[in-house]
Amino acid sequence: MNTKIFIAGIFGAITYLIQGIAFGFLFLNDAYAKFTNAGLSKGLDVDLRLIVIASLLISFLFVYVFSNWRNGINGKKGAIAGAFIFILAGGAFDTATLASTNLYSSGLIILYSAVGSLIAGAAVGGVIGWWLGRQKPSNDIVK
Repeated sequence: MNTKIFIAGIFGAITYLIQGIAFGFLFLNDAYAKFTNAGLSKGLDVDLRLIVIASLLISFLFVYVFSNWRNGINGKKGAIAGAFIFILAGGAFDTATLASTNLYSSGLIILYSAVGSLIAGAAVGGVIGWWLGRQKPSNDIVK
C-alpha cells in the first residue's frame, strides 16, 4: 500500500465520521428512534471505537475499488459511484434487517436510510475520488 492509497483511506474515513455525526445524528437519529423497536437499538449510545473501525473498513473498500478504476477516477465520478454503491449496499442491508430481525418497526426506515446512504456515499466517494484522481503538481511554468 502506497502513501497515496493510505491517505485516501484516512480522508475517506474522516469524511464518513464527519458526515455521520453531522447528518446521521442530526437527521436520521429521530427516524431511527421512531422506526426501530425500543430497547433493540443503542440510539446515541454507540461504541465509538467500532464506528471508527467501520469507517476505516468502508473507506478502504472504496479506495480499493477506485484505485482499480479502469477509466480513472475524480471527485465527480467518485461521488456518483459512492452514492450508487452506498444506496445498493445500504438498501440490501436494511431490507435484510427488516426481513430477518425485529430491529425495525416500519419499512419507512429504508427510505430514510437511503437518503443517508446517498449523502454518505457521495461524500466519501467524492473525497476519495478527488484525492486519488488529483494530478501531481507540475513545476513547468509554460504549458
